Amino acid sequence: MRELCAAVVCLLLACKSEQPAPAVGTPSEAPAASVAPRMVDAQAQATAVASPLDAAVDNGAAADGGACGKKPLPDCPLQAWMKQHMTPASNAQDFDALGAQLRVIAANAPAEPGYSNWASIAGDGARAAKVADIDGVRASCRGCHAQYKAKYRTELRLRPAPAP
Repeated sequence: MRELCAAVVCLLLACKSEQPAPAVGTPSEAPAASVAPRMVDAQAQATAVASPLDAAVDNGAAADGGACGKKPLPDCPLQAWMKQHMTPASNAQDFDALGAQLRVIAANAPAEPGYSNWASIAGDGARAAKVADIDGVRASCRGCHAQYKAKYRTELRLRPAPAP
């Protein structure tokens, strides 16, 4: 289900992907990336979809060895920043704050290889905030999270939070 939502968000955001999407009906190289329907019960499907990403992040594969990000550990820097700045602005639908914070996110995109669409996706969200389009803002957030969250967690989770 997560991949189906990510595919829809990808289409809505002009499919800003680091790698080309597999053709419809073509099995993906990564089992978690497949959006082909399967006949399994809901619990098994949720486990099959969530496990590959969560396992890569939560089994100690993180660059910091698991020093932050999961209870009872403190939040990682970007996680804390998002909770402090983005969550309240999104919940309140404060479009001025959302736009400003999304521009900060865009300006602080990782320079490391593999994050080339980060700034563009955040910029899309900032433009959606400018016209008070909460669905567009949230689609931008989902698109960035779908594309980069697991990678960021394993490679950059201790990177300092953006400076406002």
